[in-house]
Amino acid sequence: MILNKYALLLEQFLEDYERRVHGRELTSTIPLSQKAIALSLRELEDLHVLVSEPKGTIKQYMLNRHNTSVPDLLAIAEMGRKLRFLDEHLFARPLSATSGMCVLHGSYAKAEQTRQSDLDILIIGSREKMPEHIMGIPLHPISLSEPEYVRMLQKKDRFAAGILINHIILSGAERYTRLAWRHWYGFD
Repeated sequence: MILNKYALLLEQFLEDYERRVHGRELTSTIPLSQKAIALSLRELEDLHVLVSEPKGTIKQYMLNRHNTSVPDLLAIAEMGRKLRFLDEHLFARPLSATSGMCVLHGSYAKAEQTRQSDLDILIIGSREKMPEHIMGIPLHPISLSEPEYVRMLQKKDRFAAGILINHIILSGAERYTRLAWRHWYGFD
């Protein structure tokens, strides 16, 4: 698999677009040296993808909410996470062909699944029929129209909040990140 250092760094923001990070804290989660992480953070700041502010003796980095390309870059990071998940869980590949947005949540998204776990799937914008099982694993699909999901985001619904924190987008990453960007966080 191709590892893009920028996508790996941007993955750190997928659960919270308002998160603030500093380089040292990323050394335990990203397979890059501290120097490479620091350099990449500065490069992303030079590209106006991230902005920083001093916090004591360190710099904290956050997404540049005024850069209209950032949601697309987050979608690329989401796709990288999806590809790693599908490499480890081949049985889930058919779900990535869903016509709407297909978002895995629950124990598989948290990497806490057991033999008794089902696949919790949120389908947004498609009413296509889902199978009951994939490779013997039961599916637990929930289907919502896009306007229904947008209302949940705008109301800061607990179900939507849980999915924003722990998810793997199997299809529709670009649309999903734009919905979250605008309707949960209120960014334009």
